[in-house]
Amino acid sequence: MWYRFAQIHPYIPKAVDRFGITKDPNKAGFVLSDGKMLDFSDGYDNRDLMHHSVFEVMPPMPDPVGEYPDPHKQFVIPFMKSTESIRISKDGSDLSIEIHSIPSNEQITAIARSVDKGDNFFYEIPLFGRNGGGAIYDTNPSYIRKWLTDIREVMIGYK
Repeated sequence: MWYRFAQIHPYIPKAVDRFGITKDPNKAGFVLSDGKMLDFSDGYDNRDLMHHSVFEVMPPMPDPVGEYPDPHKQFVIPFMKSTESIRISKDGSDLSIEIHSIPSNEQITAIARSVDKGDNFFYEIPLFGRNGGGAIYDTNPSYIRKWLTDIREVMIGYK
């Protein structure tokens, strides 16, 4: 019988210990590859921490040479790429995601469950360059699931 043993990146247990897990998309900062969402509420009713707070579970990063420090480039993107997580931010009826790796089925499910009918859905997929961002307004959650599944298939073809 064939078994698959997943390797867990060392940032993930540190992030779960530091931030915790939530099922509330209003509190979430990232969707991990298993579909669990990191709780960035810091004990409040909504997300309170900035996404670059992941620096707390990462080794120090040097400031870029010849540029101003950019916490998104220095911490958020490396965290997403190394853990295959997706940045998520829900603010009222707006849900935003940023994808740097192929979304898992669990992530697709978690994101689709985070969308309420009529929400505005914003996405950024840097792999696709200038055409990698956009918005879907007045959404239907089942449409978002299909859209993310299609994006997953396109990303598999890109890699």
